[in-house]
Amino acid sequence: MGDNDYYAKEQLAKDKAIENITGISRQYYDSLFEVCSKIAEFRDTLRRNFGFITALNNSPFFDEGELYERIDHCFCTDALRCYEGMGILIDADSKEYYGIFLFLSHIITDNFILSYDRIMKYESIIKDQVSYFASLKSFSETINPRELLIPSLLPQGSDLRNRYLVLLYRWASLVAKADDVITAQEQEWLAKLLDLESHSGNTKQQGVAITTDNTSIENSSTHPIDALHSMIGLTSVKQEVETLYNFVRVQQQRKQMGMKTSAISYHCVFTGNPGTGKTTVARIVAEIYKELGILKKGHLVETDRSGLVAEYVGQTAVKTNKIIDSALDGVLFIDEAYALSGGGQEDFGKEAISTLIKRMEDDRERLVVILAGYNENMMAFMNSNAGLQSRFNRYINFPDYSEDELYDIFLSYVEKYEYVMTDAAKTKLREVIRKELTKGDPKFGNGRYVRNLFERTIECQSNRLAYVSEITPAVLSTLTELDFNN
Repeated sequence: MGDNDYYAKEQLAKDKAIENITGISRQYYDSLFEVCSKIAEFRDTLRRNFGFITALNNSPFFDEGELYERIDHCFCTDALRCYEGMGILIDADSKEYYGIFLFLSHIITDNFILSYDRIMKYESIIKDQVSYFASLKSFSETINPRELLIPSLLPQGSDLRNRYLVLLYRWASLVAKADDVITAQEQEWLAKLLDLESHSGNTKQQGVAITTDNTSIENSSTHPIDALHSMIGLTSVKQEVETLYNFVRVQQQRKQMGMKTSAISYHCVFTGNPGTGKTTVARIVAEIYKELGILKKGHLVETDRSGLVAEYVGQTAVKTNKIIDSALDGVLFIDEAYALSGGGQEDFGKEAISTLIKRMEDDRERLVVILAGYNENMMAFMNSNAGLQSRFNRYINFPDYSEDELYDIFLSYVEKYEYVMTDAAKTKLREVIRKELTKGDPKFGNGRYVRNLFERTIECQSNRLAYVSEITPAVLSTLTELDFNN
């Protein structure tokens, strides 16, 4: 037995031991972790949204305290609302508790990353969280017991409101699945979230585009290829996408001149670690197809296993078809696609795959699919299904960012939000990034890590400036090495 086989077997044994104690599998935990990470990213977006901040300041919700703290409380109140709406008690000994535990870990203590291997070591944190939610009770009783705060502060029909409700549904559905039984009350609450989302914007089903690691090109006049090249790093990805663009364009020109053309598959597989720009590039690819006339709308609908697979026999095909309908004339982006085949013989994920393959054939003129996920998982997934394998022949790998690229991404945030850094701060930034990279964490967030680092840095700056008597524009815009003590 080789070293890799030995360590894999040892890890499986550890995972099984944890699952026997907690009742929670690594796959389930990782799915919760991922959606909580996306909710935290969305929270960061709202922290910078002037319209949302204005609405919050004009509302009666949490009218005391620091702005970021009030925003976090609104998110946590919505989480509490979901537990109340589904009739789930917040009990630290229950399987359902891990959903709220990871939610708080990302929202309240977002610099605290809890891996599956370490979930047995944080009993004191769990107790603190239970205490925190008890403190929210008095506030929650003053408003409609089933009112969600964040949607009430976002414009009806807005993309932000839609995105949030989709994320909240994904999280709540995972919480409901924890004990392997979906009660009637849980079904009612999840149906309510879907109903709210269906009336929230143009995308009427589960799944929505969420751009993360670089500047969104939505509502921009920038040519998609220029938007691609404006991204930091990703040299090999840029070459692959530009080659795709040039190939499709030439084939289109040949067709217009009555010449023979090569068969083209527009579907892609994106492989790579989290935070490497896969969703952003998927949106650019959608824009490219629109610009070339391949797709009429060129929108991106993002989903994952929870958006495609239902709980009962006969429902998965219906759910999957609704998502595909919302993606017609655009791109369907399925994140962590390998999770569709990870549930065993009786799992409904296979039904979702079969439905997807059929629709890719039936709607081949109107639908482009991009599958994404970790490299090894995606390769195993594609090799296990001949139907998928025959329809995807373009694989693009997204490498991790280098130290210099992570440094440049941080500087792009500095420039975007009109800060400046002292030389000592720049030196400190490199030290922080280098130290993080040496940890070799397999869940390292790449671009997401840098964005979180930037957010924590300006928070530290705010704390430092609280003790400065004379505040000037220069003082407000300057980051020093002291602001990296986070």
